[in-house]
Amino acid sequence: MTFPLTFVSYYRRLNAQWSYNLGVPKTNVKYFFSEHSILQTFVGIDGYFANIQDSIAIEGNQAESISLSLVVAGLGYEYCFTDHLIWYAYSGYTLSMNNRLRDDNREEVYRLDNINAFYLRTGIKFKI
Repeated sequence: MTFPLTFVSYYRRLNAQWSYNLGVPKTNVKYFFSEHSILQTFVGIDGYFANIQDSIAIEGNQAESISLSLVVAGLGYEYCFTDHLIWYAYSGYTLSMNNRLRDDNREEVYRLDNINAFYLRTGIKFKI
């Protein structure tokens, strides 16, 4: 069954150095070295759903897409270039992972190895 992930967030800035966010898909506690340099601990839900360009035949079924959902906990760093442009790096460990190949009805065709592992994500965010 496919359903959208809800977005719920309650943010509170406690003082100049500390803030927290309770929510789904991400909960965190942040420490501000300055307004530009921020360290955080987090627990979050992440994942993707993607179509496979050329379907894969597995045990008499055709896999048309792949999906991954995971729960991850870790440590992150953010550097704010401006109020709206942020570089980030998050590392952690997956607490739960489901990785599946699916047919055109999104039914599971094959479950991939779901061994929890190290998590690393980095990039640039633009926020409004």
